[in-house]
Amino acid sequence: MSGAALAHPFLSYTTQVYPELMAALAFVTAARLLRHGRAASLASLAGASACVGVLPWLSTRAWLIAGGLGLVLAYCALRPVERPSVAVLARRVAAGALPFGALVLLLAYLNYRMFGWFMPSANYYLISDQQQVLAFTPQIGGLGLLFDRVFGLIPRAPLFLIGALGVIPLWRRARTAELAALALGWLAYFLYIANIAYWWADGSPPSRYLLAALPFLVVLLAAGIERLGELSVARSVATAVAWGLAAYSLFVSYVYAVLPNTRYDLASDIKATGSEGALFSALGRVLRPDPAVVFPSLVDGRVSDLLLGTAWLAVTLALVVLGASNAYRDERLARTGGSLP
Repeated sequence: MSGAALAHPFLSYTTQVYPELMAALAFVTAARLLRHGRAASLASLAGASACVGVLPWLSTRAWLIAGGLGLVLAYCALRPVERPSVAVLARRVAAGALPFGALVLLLAYLNYRMFGWFMPSANYYLISDQQQVLAFTPQIGGLGLLFDRVFGLIPRAPLFLIGALGVIPLWRRARTAELAALALGWLAYFLYIANIAYWWADGSPPSRYLLAALPFLVVLLAAGIERLGELSVARSVATAVAWGLAAYSLFVSYVYAVLPNTRYDLASDIKATGSEGALFSALGRVLRPDPAVVFPSLVDGRVSDLLLGTAWLAVTLALVVLGASNAYRDERLARTGGSLP
């Protein structure tokens, strides 16, 4: 079932030249190296530091992921399990900081040779005066990244909705450095992308800007699928719905594979024509009712679209509450020997 969700956007980008897949790999590798938390070895700290340093090379936007990872990395290096000597602490700090610092300085030097500015991501700085980058409208960008009918993740891989069931159970059970690294990296990145004026990243397959931080959503999906099997109410119905979402997610990836032009839309065209996008134009000819009608167009940003996007957010939060309530119920059952008053 989880493989259906990974079909898009991961498989959709195997034919692309964008660096987001490599950024996702660096992200999850760094988090994995930090899985032992404060007991992480010098080699693990150095490897995680190198992965964090690679992220800005792959994408300027990945600085936000690097920031979230860097906080966890610094904590693991500065707060080892046992009280360290000054020499041990110095080695841990060096292992956690030097690979990252060296890669950032090398990137700054390369930018100096290319653009005349000794700073990492100088190219982003130079174009900031020529186009608007931040729009400070997270209520539009955040909903759009997830639910927009043309550029959103959920209309193409709705199985990710099941991840909402696993948010609270995962947090209560797995408060580890690895999870903290994934969560902080994803949260900082998502909030930044949600404020970008061109959050849709048009001209590429949908969800491009979400791809680099998607490993956290994959972990949530796994937790949600596990929680789904433990639901005490209407388990068979929930399982049937989940398999339906998985089948739809796979079908969308199949359409993208056999009709590759359906992967590419331009926001300017959507604004000018009110189109539902190439994918739903194709799906609307074979599926009834047309799936596009249940998703908002946050590129247009009409009041009705904002209300529909808010409704989808409410559904997601309801799933979070459902997963949490069942988790609390299971804990009470365990404490009371299997029966509740």
